[in-house]
Amino acid sequence: SLLRVDGARLVIVGLTTDPLNIPVEDVVAGRDAYASVEQTLQETLREYDGVTSELAGLGALASQDQRATLKSIGLISPLGILAVLLLLRLVERSWIRLALIAIPLVLASGATLGLVGLILGVITFTEAFFGVLVFGLGIDFALHLLIRLREERSGPGDFDEALSRTLKGSGPGIILGALTTVTAFAVIAT
Repeated sequence: SLLRVDGARLVIVGLTTDPLNIPVEDVVAGRDAYASVEQTLQETLREYDGVTSELAGLGALASQDQRATLKSIGLISPLGILAVLLLLRLVERSWIRLALIAIPLVLASGATLGLVGLILGVITFTEAFFGVLVFGLGIDFALHLLIRLREERSGPGDFDEALSRTLKGSGPGIILGALTTVTAFAVIAT
């Protein structure tokens, strides 16, 4: 075999489960198929002094990357949300209005992931990734509306008139942008 090296042995292990189609909680907890293979290998090699192992291939790389990414997302997502809200603070000075932006986005992300979990029975890496992406897009839409509202408030009229002009002017674009996003996600899901 071309893969033969003195003092080494190649063992091919095939997984029947797609490493990217595993529930998020199983990946983070180390209960996925790859982690099981890795654990079995380590337990087996404890009996043999001086024998080491390395795992390679798409399944191993995908699983390692997925585990590292999900652990990072768990830490970075709340920090990212705070960072985005602090950046929005440059546009909107009121903490109450910032909370009024953040609360619906967090609830929408949670409801979306909950509905996916209810329908599919699991939340995999792909759904978790899109949950974070949807939050970012929601902030983007909110930013467009906030800036337009600020521009409208600098003109004549009270807040109600400025809000009405904002929604009439930016609303159709925001709705079309959201529909484009929904369509793109539907194509990816299909």
